[in-house]
Amino acid sequence: MKRKFLSIAALVLVMALFLSVRVQAGGFEGKIVFRDGQIDLMQVEVPGLSAMQPTHAFAKKAVAVSYDIYRQVIKEVGESGPGVRVHTAIIWVKGNLLRTDINENGEKTAIIFDSKAQKLTTISWKEKKAVVIDVGKMMKAMNNVAEQMGKAFGLDANAMKQMMQGSQAEKESDLFSLKPTGKKKKINGFKCELYIGTDKDGNLLQVWLTTPTANLRQLYQSMEEMTKAMEKSKEIEDNESKFFEKTDKFPILKKWVENNSDFNFEEFVSMKKQSVSADLFKVPAGFQVISMENMMQNKMKQLQQLQQQK
Repeated sequence: MKRKFLSIAALVLVMALFLSVRVQAGGFEGKIVFRDGQIDLMQVEVPGLSAMQPTHAFAKKAVAVSYDIYRQVIKEVGESGPGVRVHTAIIWVKGNLLRTDINENGEKTAIIFDSKAQKLTTISWKEKKAVVIDVGKMMKAMNNVAEQMGKAFGLDANAMKQMMQGSQAEKESDLFSLKPTGKKKKINGFKCELYIGTDKDGNLLQVWLTTPTANLRQLYQSMEEMTKAMEKSKEIEDNESKFFEKTDKFPILKKWVENNSDFNFEEFVSMKKQSVSADLFKVPAGFQVISMENMMQNKMKQLQQLQQQK
């Protein structure tokens, strides 16, 4: 089965995990550009890759192809051309506030995270709507829904919760591993070293890591609370998180191949320290604000009604 392309909300989670390193420093304020995407190698012709069956040998060859070649392919085919999907995110950071802007297929969306208040807000200009998630309350609501679903379908609440979060499966199949190669290169203005290994699913993985600058260290601090919140919601400590906790390195370019046929990448394109207006982190006037907790509570009421009908 082909990998589903990342949703806008999932891109923020990728950013949180991509930057999941624990370093104490002052808060970062400025602008970041981040890209991620996928190329179907069975559909798109890539120089250096002959038409082959999707095998491990093919995946090994594909992940070793220079990223500059993939850049050119994306430029020629288009970021939303046949077999290609690329997301570019503009990310604004101001202390404990983070905002990601996406303009996909002409639809403008922003996701705002307040690490101090532990609130995640998704804003849609097309729908004139904002959905707000209080992380703490959301977890409690999820626990309640898990209990109700467990009762309704005769399942243990903990088992139901694991099914909802996928935590047990991730614990059992985490094959993430990275080792340095000694190969060095400058990428997007950062001096990097190549690490190779596998992702948590065992897919071949290459990551270019840099020793963080002062600005990157400040960025770590700004991202820390968001990362903690996402890790709490997953209730796991994966091998990738452990690796970056122990390694004083920062990922600039990450590329891997899934299903022996789908080339994937995540790229930290640039960062610029600058003043950011506080207005960027507010819901626009006139937009409808919806609480995700209320939506979960309504779902729980529906489950209770289902249980009563038995």
